[in-house]
Amino acid sequence: MKMFKFFKLSIDSILRNKSRNFLTVVGIIIGISSVILIMSIGEGFKQSTLKEFNNNSDTIEVEFQPNDNNEETEQNVFTDADQQLVRQVQGIKDIQLTATDNSIESQIIQGKKKKNIYISLTDTSTKIANTDIKEGDRFTESNVKNGDNVVYISSKVFKFLKRNGNYDGTININNTYFYVVGVLNSDESTFIEDIVMPTKSYENSFGVASNKDTLKFKVKNSWNKKDVQNKVLNELANFGTKKGLGHYKLVNSEKVGKSIGKIIDYITYFIISVAGISLFIAGVGVMNTMYMTVSERSQEIGIRRAFGANKVDIRTQFLMESALLCLLGGLAGVGIGFASDKLCALFLPFKPILSIKFVILALAISTSVGLIFGYIPANKAAKNNLIKIL
Repeated sequence: MKMFKFFKLSIDSILRNKSRNFLTVVGIIIGISSVILIMSIGEGFKQSTLKEFNNNSDTIEVEFQPNDNNEETEQNVFTDADQQLVRQVQGIKDIQLTATDNSIESQIIQGKKKKNIYISLTDTSTKIANTDIKEGDRFTESNVKNGDNVVYISSKVFKFLKRNGNYDGTININNTYFYVVGVLNSDESTFIEDIVMPTKSYENSFGVASNKDTLKFKVKNSWNKKDVQNKVLNELANFGTKKGLGHYKLVNSEKVGKSIGKIIDYITYFIISVAGISLFIAGVGVMNTMYMTVSERSQEIGIRRAFGANKVDIRTQFLMESALLCLLGGLAGVGIGFASDKLCALFLPFKPILSIKFVILALAISTSVGLIFGYIPANKAAKNNLIKIL
């Protein structure tokens, strides 16, 4: 009953000085909205990144580690002979050679406009899932094998083509025309490039794309993955193109994904700590406001003390007022942060994720700021000399 009375008195006090209290919690609002925005963007980017790795969790990658840093040793790491060698291992399916740096800068032309873009190459028709295609179809195995002039384009490239000329289903890449098979739902993925085309299509039109330094394969469901992996490494070590010049090793995609997730978390926490500076400054503002409130209401404090209120009651009253003031600022900050998330989602290639735990944490932080920075003024109010006040 007493706490409800304190709550009602706190609300009445806050409403009596609406303008001053609003200016006091502006820092809280900015700080909390920043924390909400940063945490949700960080979580969205993390989940999008892990999703990409999980989509490829059944794909095993092999890399070559040379004994020295000789550039010739690092060139043409895997060849067609290596691919054929690994293909003969029992239990292998969907083998392909790729480049770590598989993104190629190029240029497209539409009407009188030009645009610099990045091309991603693929050696399989299954690299792009059905859910990634916004409009159109998928590559066929024949497209990939024959190197047909076919491409996927991102949504932003599609908009560029329609905005700057009569789009007829083709795209001019460095004066070579390609048929657009599908438009990618690029808003749903972090790593989709502007254009995706078969590796052989690129090589037929523009020459050798890049150094094939990664061998990827999948293991048939009925086979033991670890046994097949070891057989592949043994075959490459004994008969591979680079045998004796270094060693072949497996890349643990799941482990890499978790490590990247941790790095994203650390970066997010660091940025949040920087944003937390505004909360500290806001806390000082809250303390200043509470000091003024205590001074202005000294007569009220004296009357309440005279009618039986003890020091604990006075301290609790002002602490609740300070905490409630910051909690209201925290709620406003959460609302602004939520709206900012929706706005950022329109421009980011992934969706920010606002978890309920972020909201609870933000409100707990704002309330804590009120309790911490409101304690000294509240304690001062409780210790005021009754005779001097009256």
